[in-house]
Formats: sequence, C-alpha cells, structure tokens
Amino acid sequence: MQNKKVIGIDLDDVLLDFNTAFIKYHNIVYKSDLNLRSKYNHAFDKFLGCDKEEAERRILEFYETDDHDRVLPIQGAPEAIQKLSQNNSLIIITARPERLREWVSLWLGKHYGDIFSGLYFTNQFHGTGIVKTKGETCKELGVDIFIDDHIKHIEEVALTGIKVLLFDMPWNQGELGFGITRVYSWEDILKELS
Repeated sequence: MQNKKVIGIDLDDVLLDFNTAFIKYHNIVYKSDLNLRSKYNHAFDKFLGCDKEEAERRILEFYETDDHDRVLPIQGAPEAIQKLSQNNSLIIITARPERLREWVSLWLGKHYGDIFSGLYFTNQFHGTGIVKTKGETCKELGVDIFIDDHIKHIEEVALTGIKVLLFDMPWNQGELGFGITRVYSWEDILKELS
C-alpha cells in the first residue's frame, strides 16, 4: 500500500480566485482600469499605482466586503482537490493573516467541504504574531509536494528539497530555478502527480 503524501496548497489564486475578484472590486471602487494580464508581479503597490501602505489598506478593505465573500474557486480546483484527497493528505498554507482564519475556514467549507486536514497561516501578508516563510512551514509540517502561484514562496520551498509546482499566472513568468515545475491548470497538476 502506498503511503499518503502530504500536499501543501496555497489559497489565493491556486484554490480561491482572489485577483480576479479583487481587480473587479478595485475597478469599481477606485475607478481604475486594471486587468489580470497586466498584473506582472506580486507587488500590489506597483500594480495599483500607490504606496505599499495604501495597497495593503485597499486589500484589507476588500477582505471586509461582500465581494470578498463571493470569491469563487479557481476553475477545476474543486474536482481536482476531490481526486487528490483520495490518496493524499491535503493542507492549506497561506500567507494571509491569522485573523482571517474564520473567514477562510467558512469559505473552504462552502467550496471544498472538509477535505483539508490542516489550515496554516504564515502571516506574511499584513499579519501579526509569528511570521514564517512557507519554506519553514512546509519543512515543519513534513510536506512532500507544495503548490503555489508566488515565485518567491515556490523558490523558498524548493530550496528545502520539497517538490514544488508553480501554478502559472501572469505575475510569475520568467525562468524557473532548479526543481520548479510550472503547471497551467488543475488538470496539469493531476497529471504531474499521477
């Protein structure tokens, strides 16, 4: 019998379609003309055309809206997660702040049920308390495979020797380091892990 692998999965833009919803909200509230294709990196201040503090304020403001409550899963994710959960232990590792635990738990329950065996916050985005890298967190939790859309997080985890899959997005284009595999959809992820 095959041992279950521990698969760590990022939340935003891997399971939850955050940027699509945030951009739509931002365009309405701030009269901007942003689109997903123009988001070329994870630096929200550069993308939004404001300083870092203002960018964080706008994102934190979005967290409190009904638009945030209506964010949908990434296409194909619920079905793929269901398949992966049959032979693996799935955990969420997010850079979101710990204070959003209740919201994240409710959202995951609504869209994915109780498939995930753990939910971990690294507090790297506007968090309070202990801030950890995703590399440290994956190592501590015994993660075998990690999936994320943020190149910095993927590189940190890859340095620990853990297999990493980079979920393709406009902001993570470019040459990939050793041990990093780019995937273009949840179907690709299933093929890569079969």
